[in-house]
Amino acid sequence: MDARQAAALAISVARRAGITGTPLSVEARGARTVVIFATHIAFVAHDEPTTRKIAVERLVLNRLAGRLPVAIPLPVLADGPVCLRTKVLGGPGLRHHQYALANGSIGDAYAGDHGALIAALHTAFSSNELDAFVAAGLPDVAQLDLDDAIRGGEAMADRAIALALIEAHRAQVVAPADRTFLHGDVGSHNLVVDGHGRIAGLFDFEESAAGDRHHEMRWLPSYGDRFVRRVLEAYRARTGAAIDEVRLNRAHALAALAQYGWALRRPDEHHRTGRTPDQTRAWAIEAVTRAAADSS
Repeated sequence: MDARQAAALAISVARRAGITGTPLSVEARGARTVVIFATHIAFVAHDEPTTRKIAVERLVLNRLAGRLPVAIPLPVLADGPVCLRTKVLGGPGLRHHQYALANGSIGDAYAGDHGALIAALHTAFSSNELDAFVAAGLPDVAQLDLDDAIRGGEAMADRAIALALIEAHRAQVVAPADRTFLHGDVGSHNLVVDGHGRIAGLFDFEESAAGDRHHEMRWLPSYGDRFVRRVLEAYRARTGAAIDEVRLNRAHALAALAQYGWALRRPDEHHRTGRTPDQTRAWAIEAVTRAAADSS
């Protein structure tokens, strides 16, 4: 299925839901095409496994409705490979991100919102509900492209150190108490804010899984130590769970390595991150150095 065919399917389903506007954009993302309308988004699967994956996302989103302190996409209509959802509206989280980090009290509020949101995600479902989602097809391990992480690690000057972090990740046993529902990609790039700069919405549930709570926080070290402390304080106040910062920094290093490995594998797509491959390499070097220092 090409983008034109996917867009035609999405438009057909949207019309049945009363949406008459034309798509604002059409973007291929692996085995799915994302068709964005003014107030809705359609996901079109290219194959049967992706159709099943989108169906699980739809199940999760329906169950999450009303359980989080922010807006999320809500399924409106599904037909075969197409799932039409509401669009989460608000100011771009990435735009607010830089402003918040440069302003202490605003950054603290933004970090507190992060911690509260992650806590709400991790406590949204009981263990029985989570097991039912896994039985329905939700991945039972956090989604991380280890092939890309290894590719990035192999390209590091300190190759042995980077690969040792990957092996430590593989050897990590996740205790039942650390197994939660994961959005899988909580970061400013998947958030919207209201007019006061408070987090108002969360989207992009493609990496949802059941897995290690530390994985959810893997972007945080890029936001600075003060931000991390405030997030973890807010998170612990709501969940009672303490985060192991060694594991957190290792998860951050693996995220950076995976991003760098992706840049090496698909440099034509890397612009979607907002960084150049050289910038991602610099981030990976910094993240690996920090995680290695924690482990020594």
